[in-house]
Amino acid sequence: MKIKVIASIVGLLAFVSFGLASPANAIQPVAKKATYTLVLLQAQPQIKTWDLEDSIPGAIESIFGAKLTTTKGKNAGYLTGSIVTDDILDIGNPGEYRHRNLTFTLPGGQILAKGNSFYPLAQAQLDFNESAVIAVIGGTGEYIGARGEVKTTRKTNGTYRHEFTLLK
Repeated sequence: MKIKVIASIVGLLAFVSFGLASPANAIQPVAKKATYTLVLLQAQPQIKTWDLEDSIPGAIESIFGAKLTTTKGKNAGYLTGSIVTDDILDIGNPGEYRHRNLTFTLPGGQILAKGNSFYPLAQAQLDFNESAVIAVIGGTGEYIGARGEVKTTRKTNGTYRHEFTLLK
């Protein structure tokens, strides 16, 4: 009886192992997912900055807000956000990484974006015509479950262009 049980277990393990090693279970290339693009223009932001040195050495927090419009100039809502800069990493770059949290409040709901971006050293904003990309991590209303990325570009007049690439 004991031999039958062991033989059954060995046979089952061999069957499962063969199934797991088959080409159908190998890592497959990921198909390109369908996306759509949304472009919003941002007015010059109003920025407030605090030095958090007393609680976190080398840390600075900025909060900001700005009006948003469509590419045709129609009111599209507003952007609020925060950026935390810390001086913890010394990786030899002439700049710093900042953790960005953005909320785009639009007529149909909100789009939330979050991530780290590289900024020129000791500058409050990106250089003109420079871009930073972070992840879109969710949304509300029409944008519930939003996923993708947003590419933010600072224009020479101090405004910003936000180009969203969202999964359908």
